[in-house]
Amino acid sequence: MGPARVIVVEDNAALRDFVSAALQGLDIDLLVCAGVADAMQALASGQGAGLVLTDLMLHRESGLALVEQLTSHADLHKVARVAVFSASVDPLMRQRLAELGVRHILPKPISAVDLQTFVLAALGDSPLEAAPDAASVAPAFDDSGASAEAQSIARYFADDAELHAAFKASCILQFRDDVLAGDAACEAGDVHGLRRLGHSLGTVLDTLGYGAIAALAHRLDGQAAAGELVAACETWRSLRTGLVALCTQLPGATG
Repeated sequence: MGPARVIVVEDNAALRDFVSAALQGLDIDLLVCAGVADAMQALASGQGAGLVLTDLMLHRESGLALVEQLTSHADLHKVARVAVFSASVDPLMRQRLAELGVRHILPKPISAVDLQTFVLAALGDSPLEAAPDAASVAPAFDDSGASAEAQSIARYFADDAELHAAFKASCILQFRDDVLAGDAACEAGDVHGLRRLGHSLGTVLDTLGYGAIAALAHRLDGQAAAGELVAACETWRSLRTGLVALCTQLPGATG
């Protein structure tokens, strides 16, 4: 019998890289998918999985839709355990997940060590407590200087500066696409697109230790969720400035 199969569903490319790097040393068969369709295709072979861990806010189909499919057809998909991770889970969503039998909610951002610990415990069928919301374990640092970055390396990357640097480079490349996506969403009046962008960027920027810019992303998420398009676009312009500045940190970058 081979290693247990773990399927992670995350639509942010930089976070997929982080998950892959965090879990690469474990004796598991890891598959990181960009969306629900990819995950369902992987399960179509009937091989199943020991664990499916999915983000809730995805680009096309939601993570909740995936959870509903997996839990309503458990025999068909042969998934031993389903868990979610998200930057925030409101009471209604928490209740819905509980109704579906999901007991394990991981906060975003999450450290590499905590992610490894959870996966190993889940595959071992250990009793696990639901993790607290991300808001209750928010980083204590709130600037983008060297001190905050050092704290990020210690907190989320197990003091692995190379892993942090690789993640940062991946994020900065993604920020260029994020800038274009945010501009397009504001121009189109797409509050859902702005919310998804703010939600994703909040996690990424918190993980990097850029708390001040992350706060703008969280504000964008909240304003877009409330349908406040004008305020959301104003916040986006401030967030955009911060992202463009970060994009100049790659060698040879021009912004």
